[in-house]
Amino acid sequence: MHGWNVGPTLGLDYYITKLVSVGVDTNAEVLFLKRPPLALQPGQTVAPQYASLYADSGSSIGAGFVGVAHLGIHF
Repeated sequence: MHGWNVGPTLGLDYYITKLVSVGVDTNAEVLFLKRPPLALQPGQTVAPQYASLYADSGSSIGAGFVGVAHLGIHF
């Protein structure tokens, strides 16, 4: 299996004092995966209804979003 995971991350911090900050971060991601056809090992059998899953390649695209709030203490 191989693929790519791509996405930007953005963040903002607000310093309440020189030592304390609060902030937010956001991250949007897109995931692209691809799988070549799977070869069965000698002597390995598969139920007939699943045989086509091993003979075909597969691909998928997914997306995600993450939002985080944080408190920072700086020394």
